[in-house]
Amino acid sequence: MKAVQDFPDDRRRVKIDPQLSNVRVADLFDTFDHRMNIRRIYFAFFHALPNCKSISGIDCEQLLKWIEDSTYPVTLKCSNEDYSQKKNKLIYENILYLLSDALALYINFERDCVEVFFSDEEEKAQILFESVRRFLKRSTGLHINLIVTDREGLSLNDLKSKKLTLQLNENYNDDLNALHPDLVKALRKDKSNGLVLFHGEPGTGKSTYIRYLAGFLKKKVIFLSPRLAGKLDDPGFAKLLTENPNSVVIIEDAEDLLISRDTSNNSGISTLLNLTDGLLGTSLGIQFICTFNTPVTNIDKALLRKGRLLALYEFGPLSIEKSEVLLTKLGIVDFMVTKPMTLADIYNVEKPTFLVEAKRRAIGFNACVA
Repeated sequence: MKAVQDFPDDRRRVKIDPQLSNVRVADLFDTFDHRMNIRRIYFAFFHALPNCKSISGIDCEQLLKWIEDSTYPVTLKCSNEDYSQKKNKLIYENILYLLSDALALYINFERDCVEVFFSDEEEKAQILFESVRRFLKRSTGLHINLIVTDREGLSLNDLKSKKLTLQLNENYNDDLNALHPDLVKALRKDKSNGLVLFHGEPGTGKSTYIRYLAGFLKKKVIFLSPRLAGKLDDPGFAKLLTENPNSVVIIEDAEDLLISRDTSNNSGISTLLNLTDGLLGTSLGIQFICTFNTPVTNIDKALLRKGRLLALYEFGPLSIEKSEVLLTKLGIVDFMVTKPMTLADIYNVEKPTFLVEAKRRAIGFNACVA
């Protein structure tokens, strides 16, 4: 830290590493949010374009302890920290380590992601990468990834929750109990594409079953909101899928995406068709689970073609007999079941019903004086 550079806009003096004496400090940061740009810093120090090995799902806190105690000689350490009111302390957002032999290690605590940068020393980079890989988090519980928008475009936010346990034969009709093993087998098939369609009236348990089903899958499960589903043809979405192949994408309330092109100007359906049984689908191995409430006759016929459609299932109310059995198991014995009931009605049978009566609008003179 010997060289000194003067800034022309004020009289402050900043110490610069000799290797950076010919580099403008501003060039080391992104102009968008003024955060350090890892590749620019690597090039400025090592005068070489970096290669990168990246890995997600790392326990960054444990990795940090290991790095601080390791024998790797550190040329430079840069970090961003943010004060957490909840934890009442500063917590790391990210850390960059520049190591000898033109190695760099970038730890992103926000995404549990680590990147190893290198130029010629690939063997040493691989050794470092394997050391990092030891800190992969053990997969516990249910992991559903929500697509969010950040400064880099679309990315995934891991939503962790407990796996759902339920008695399938008690909560659903017998035909779903028979379909379930085949559906799990199809969705767990490696690098396989295809489409699963669920429909039925609200409250019949579509979302609950999808959460239960996700607990059986050994793939990354991605939840896509109906609003973003309309942008399947967006280049940012294509980039996200190429970074997460062999995944299962869930879209609930997907009527606008699935509806027939004969009755609407549906631009996203061509991409969905390609992803489920086209060139993209074959290459990426992406499977889709979509739910809808519109009649099946409104769905685009191309989606129902054999080879693309893995399953089409309609969720219906439980039969009177099944409803009575489930209510008894829930400790409700004084309720008279007179018709098939939805799961929502069964599990909330003792809660009050809120009905809002629509007021009739007066027509003519009375409407003006009411």
